[in-house]
Amino acid sequence: MTDHNLAYALPPIPPSESERLEALRALDILDTEAERNFDDLVELASFICDVPIALCSLVDEDRQWFKACVGLDVTETSRDVSFCGHAINQYEPFIVEDAHQDERFRHNPLVVGEPHIRFYAGFPLVLDDDLPLGTLCIIDTRPRTLTPRQLEAMQALQRQMQDQLRLRAELRRSERVCKELGEHVSDLTETSQKLSERGEAALRQLSIARRHNEVLVEESNDPILFFDEDGCILDANQRTLDALGYTLDQLRGARFIDVLRPDCTEDALGCFEQALRGAPSSVEVVVLTSDDRELYGVASARRIELGDSLVVQSIFRDHTEQRHARDELESTRRQLWQAQKFDSLGRLASGVAHDFNNMLSVITTCAEFLLQDLDQADPRRQDVTDIAEAAKQSAGLTRQLLAFSRSQRLDARVTCLDMLVGRPEKLFRRLVDASVDLEVELGAGALEVFVDPGQIEQVLVNLLINARDALEDDGNIRVETRRARVFADDPAARPPGVYGVITVRDDGIGMDAPTLDKVFEPFFTTKAEGEGTGLGLATAHGIVAQSGGFIEVDSTPGEGSEFRVWLPEATEEQCRMTPVERRLPEQPVDIDVTVLLVEEHPLVRRSTQRCLERMGVEVYVAKDGAQALELWQAHQDEIAALISDIRIPATDGVGILTQLRAEEPALPAILLTGHAETMWADEWKDASTLVLRKPTTPQRLLSVLSSMLVG
Repeated sequence: MTDHNLAYALPPIPPSESERLEALRALDILDTEAERNFDDLVELASFICDVPIALCSLVDEDRQWFKACVGLDVTETSRDVSFCGHAINQYEPFIVEDAHQDERFRHNPLVVGEPHIRFYAGFPLVLDDDLPLGTLCIIDTRPRTLTPRQLEAMQALQRQMQDQLRLRAELRRSERVCKELGEHVSDLTETSQKLSERGEAALRQLSIARRHNEVLVEESNDPILFFDEDGCILDANQRTLDALGYTLDQLRGARFIDVLRPDCTEDALGCFEQALRGAPSSVEVVVLTSDDRELYGVASARRIELGDSLVVQSIFRDHTEQRHARDELESTRRQLWQAQKFDSLGRLASGVAHDFNNMLSVITTCAEFLLQDLDQADPRRQDVTDIAEAAKQSAGLTRQLLAFSRSQRLDARVTCLDMLVGRPEKLFRRLVDASVDLEVELGAGALEVFVDPGQIEQVLVNLLINARDALEDDGNIRVETRRARVFADDPAARPPGVYGVITVRDDGIGMDAPTLDKVFEPFFTTKAEGEGTGLGLATAHGIVAQSGGFIEVDSTPGEGSEFRVWLPEATEEQCRMTPVERRLPEQPVDIDVTVLLVEEHPLVRRSTQRCLERMGVEVYVAKDGAQALELWQAHQDEIAALISDIRIPATDGVGILTQLRAEEPALPAILLTGHAETMWADEWKDASTLVLRKPTTPQRLLSVLSSMLVG
């Protein structure tokens, strides 16, 4: 409803408000201290959606209280002005993309005043009784929308936060049952001691207490077991039988350590012995079920005296769901950290490659000049040839860096996966020793992927070399292809869709966890110094990621490793695309034209200018965008083409070309880059524009220019 005096909508009261408040207070969570599990979830929500504010908000009778909070310095606000009060009236996400455009909120105090809410998304926190207790919500001070991936991630965090609340509810319920159980056991013991004095009346009272105790044990949500002094199971409640999958006859007489994971038995025995001495204790254990599942939790133990005999009562509080939620949260945090790390390393690698390619351009060009000027019999020609070859090999290293940083240009086309993997099989066999058993099994059928075939072959070569080097003398390497469909509820959180999967498996030395963490980092290698660059797997990771896929790896020390390359199936639109190729003349021809050269780096600028002038080209030289535009205005009628580095201060090469083509739409242009930016390359893929990757040779630059101007 809307209070016209307030000029903003008050949150509606849910139909089951009294039951909802009762369930909220039963959690015993309001006004408690901060807890890391809740704090981590709102931190992740803020990070994933790039918002300044994220909250776990629990809606009380007249307030909303924040169990976890990022971006606000208050712990509660009035329910009357809360957005979450609206959100708990539905089970789906409650999203307000721009509060200024929403009549319910445009005059809300939290919109017109601090914290100036413009965007709100609340994900209701609903437990098993279908009562929304609050929300996991995110807030921004600017209007926005959530991407499908962000919405999917928020719903995953919503489920994890509901699991945290559900576990808390179970814990509180178990504590209440245990407290009541303890009180009745105490009453039972006292009654037993006085039995002889009270006769028949006391016996009836004891019988009633025992029945009461049996009801409490059987109705408990926690597994409860009773042991004799030797640790053998005497009795267990129905919850124990359901959880472990055994009958009572199967459990009776077994020692409690028989149902524990072996690495837990020592601590469990210590806890049991302490309980026998009269000191209640507890221990973390892993219980094994009849079908080999593992239940994680805490087992408490206490001694109970029944006349002349002693029994030990143990209550197992199952934390398996909480552990899985914590593991899932840790996995999400780790994936985000890995993504950030690879992004930072990629930016660094791309920047290094750009600067290095500039230097290689100068070396390559100057080496070409010397080779042209030196006589064939000059002994110095070999030195210059070695310089040119070293520059060529160094350019190969920068291409690997660009592959890792996903900055290289891919010649993607629709390709049958089985043909792609099967075609270079002979090459694969030459890569491994004769003593190695190499098996190739193609099982993807007619599935097609949209990739650069040469680059994916490079990925396979790198993976095979890695597998070969992991073998000791002889061994087995298996390469397989298959078609796989990933659904939205995939436990490994892979993006849904149809994929072609390439598996490379070896039975070599394997890798430990620390090595697996770094296996795709550039320059990381376990080989001896001088035996590898550490770029092979980093290059493979970058190529696959740039192709829209991803790589998974599993490894066990002493057993081997398995790499899985997932490539998405080609779409209908990609199947309709055909790559355009341009044939260049084998030899450049002298051309009497004038070009505008724009290059920031002095050495590259000077060597490129000399290269062009040697072939009869007149060159106007600019070091930045402003100077280039001045030269264009002064010599527009003379300039026949533009040659520019893409990355130029102030106005980049694409910006310069855009301004020049506003006046001369057909102006031919060659864009040079040490990054080979694919976005710009695709944007300017036409007959009058070519993108060349540095370092390029003078012959290639002139061939391209000749092709564009002479045809």
